[in-house]
Amino acid sequence: RQTFATENAVVSASNVRLSITSIKEQQLTIIMTDAVGRVVLKKQVQLSTGTNSITDNISAIANNVYYIKLFTDEYSAVRTVLSE
Repeated sequence: RQTFATENAVVSASNVRLSITSIKEQQLTIIMTDAVGRVVLKKQVQLSTGTNSITDNISAIANNVYYIKLFTDEYSAVRTVLSE
């Protein structure tokens, strides 16, 4: 059952910004990888009910395709983004 939705995902040279709407409080694991599978970011956050804004600094990355994998105990999703 879907327990969250990713409204927006933006990756720039120095950070990643996510906007996620959650139907309940829950733990979310974020894993961001590049096109060859190298992990660029791995983080756990606590989601609140409603809209959650998540921003994290990342080391300088190249303009490329990135995959953002989002997991909770009940649901998972993958977003494909192109860095700005």
